[in-house]
Amino acid sequence: MITMTTVGYGDIYPCTLLGRCVAIAVAIWGTFLISLIILSVGTIFELTNQEQRALNHLLKTRTAANSITAFMRYLLAKKRYNLD
Repeated sequence: MITMTTVGYGDIYPCTLLGRCVAIAVAIWGTFLISLIILSVGTIFELTNQEQRALNHLLKTRTAANSITAFMRYLLAKKRYNLD
């Protein structure tokens, strides 16, 4: 006996051959639709090569700016507290 459990109070399963074939077809179709949705969402958030290069450039310039800022703060603190 093949059963398909449901969210509820009991188990529901098709008894006839046609019902079982429909249940299998619906399960496969549902899996297919979910995979299409996941693929579409993944494609939306994927960056092109040009966008990826621009993002890498921004990250590098941010790192350089943070380094320059830290060095300038060090020089100002050194000057303020006369730490020669």
